[in-house]
Amino acid sequence: MLNIPEKLDLFDKVVNTSFCIFEKRNFLNREQYIELQKTFPDLSYFTKVEDKGKKLSFDNKHQNFFRFLDENKAWLDFYKIINSKKTFMKFYNLLRDEFDKIEERKKLKKINYIDYDYESGIFTKVKKKIYSIFYSNVRIGFQFSLIGNNCFIPPHSDTVNKLLSLMIYFPDQTENGDNQYINLGTNFYIKNDNSDEIFDGWDSKLLSKEDTKKFYENYNILYKSPFESNKLVGFIKNNQSWHDVSPFMSL
Repeated sequence: MLNIPEKLDLFDKVVNTSFCIFEKRNFLNREQYIELQKTFPDLSYFTKVEDKGKKLSFDNKHQNFFRFLDENKAWLDFYKIINSKKTFMKFYNLLRDEFDKIEERKKLKKINYIDYDYESGIFTKVKKKIYSIFYSNVRIGFQFSLIGNNCFIPPHSDTVNKLLSLMIYFPDQTENGDNQYINLGTNFYIKNDNSDEIFDGWDSKLLSKEDTKKFYENYNILYKSPFESNKLVGFIKNNQSWHDVSPFMSL
């Protein structure tokens, strides 16, 4: 079961300045979280390496992802819960007022939820194309990410087709426990009041080294979401939803 409050203001943390950020501790029951943590994918599954920052990942656009699920029942069951119309619509209805504040999201049609399958056939793809005439097709993107020593994620605000981002942290318990991560987390940014430099983040990519330097000169941390176990962190994508992850240095 997912611990999703009925109202936005019932989350443990809500920051709603330039964009909406929210957190919920104990998002999963303890036993479920521990089992997911114990069976978190090993390094062999992480086939994608970002050029900028060297983050490792793999996601549900690739067969490798579903191979992992076939071998891990706990993660398969969790994926089925997350990748469901019921879960999506709960978050969508919970945050609908926030979506309506974004000019580009006012164009959304009636939602057509897609239960994503990597091996969808040509008939399914044609059906989605037809549905897109009358509906806004949405699906769940599910990614495993791994931040190793000296790795980081540069500032970005997510791709234009992403409505909402949800993250769950799984600190590595095999070393020194949670204390080594006390200064780690996702940094969310806001433009300095005295800055005339504006980064338009609607159609965003990971910033280059040169642009990152300029970004840090003009933007300050609005909120830092600590890297804590069993916590859901979410935010709504808009043209100001800049965030990054600072370089990880193991103790």
